[in-house]
Amino acid sequence: MLNRLTVSALLKAVILSTAFVVVIGFSISAWSSWGRLQAANRIVAVSAASAEVFKAMANIRADRSTSSRQLTSDVQLDQDIERYIRGIRDILMPALARATEILPSIDLPQGETMVSDVGRLNKVLLEKQAEFWTEVAKPKASRRAALAKEYTDAEDGLMAILEKLAPMLGASVNHQDAVIDQLLMIKQMAWLLRLSAGESSLIVGNALGTGKITPELQLAYTKFVGGTDTAWNAIELATVGMQLPPALAAAMANAKAVYFDPQYATTRDGIIAAVAKGEKPSMTANQWSPYSVGRMASAIKLADAALEAAKEHSAAQRATAVESLIVNTALLLAAIVLTGAAMLAVSRRVITPLHRIRDAMLKVAGGDLAVDSGYLDRHDEIGSLAGALETFRQQAIDKLKIEEQERERNAGAAARQRAMESYVG
Repeated sequence: MLNRLTVSALLKAVILSTAFVVVIGFSISAWSSWGRLQAANRIVAVSAASAEVFKAMANIRADRSTSSRQLTSDVQLDQDIERYIRGIRDILMPALARATEILPSIDLPQGETMVSDVGRLNKVLLEKQAEFWTEVAKPKASRRAALAKEYTDAEDGLMAILEKLAPMLGASVNHQDAVIDQLLMIKQMAWLLRLSAGESSLIVGNALGTGKITPELQLAYTKFVGGTDTAWNAIELATVGMQLPPALAAAMANAKAVYFDPQYATTRDGIIAAVAKGEKPSMTANQWSPYSVGRMASAIKLADAALEAAKEHSAAQRATAVESLIVNTALLLAAIVLTGAAMLAVSRRVITPLHRIRDAMLKVAGGDLAVDSGYLDRHDEIGSLAGALETFRQQAIDKLKIEEQERERNAGAAARQRAMESYVG
């Protein structure tokens, strides 16, 4: 079968086959790099969205209880609690805005509907917050009575959606990167710590507001305090053997020192015990909120640090994927260009000269000795073939000259013979 192939066809087949294998290899590598880049981009977006969602959830909890209590309280809003509420909202509202910007770029089940609901409730909350500052400045009897419930309902609605979004975001990138999985798990456990701490803090705040606490609430308080301890133990177990980024390690140390400070636990337990006994507690509800939320902020900082580490890791992975994609794409293009260059070079330097030499040989064989063999200046196989053709042509020319000379001699001898015969006769 190979005997039927021309040299040009065989050369082209070898070059194209080799090039095909190389191009396919680089194409697979480039496609793999593209896939890694897409996954890294998704993780970056998920990490950023998770950070904003978590920040919003943490501050909604703090704002919800404090704002509702202020709207239903006879006590005039003081400057400290006003700064506290404004500080919470200054974090909450930008976080919600950024979350609604990032979330549409992430493909989630029912994500479009949930993002739309977040945007709608965000507008409602902005309206209620504006009304809050107007109404809270009035005496309690002059305030619009339904505002407290409407405000709480708006934040409850937001919290319900965000609590669904948070695990969905984490699940959307599960098992794509082991480090990301671990960091998101730390974030989730930090949220559980903040959740349990918030519930226990809410019980303390309500007890301070009403001046009483039931045995059932005391039992719930004990369970939530135990939940914080369990969540912290889980976080410590999750980080065993892990090379923690400096910021995350510092956040863990801060959370342990601030939230699990024995003095804080003593103050918190002492308030519950005092209210249960009907004694005067060590602080008021308005004093308790900033005090406890400041402590619980350490859990938020821990979660933020885990999410920031996830963002940095995913950004590094994206940079690596981009570099790999650029390199593989460049190699792929280089392979295609080199294939074309090789085909062109073989065509110009080998196939075309062979065809010309073949045609020249056929002309010489047909008696056309004026043909130019060409390529005599080349010092390769083509030059050798051209030299052989030139030798053959020159030999043919020499042969013709000899034959011509022989014919001339024979013609001269014949003429002399005829002249002699004519003379004799």
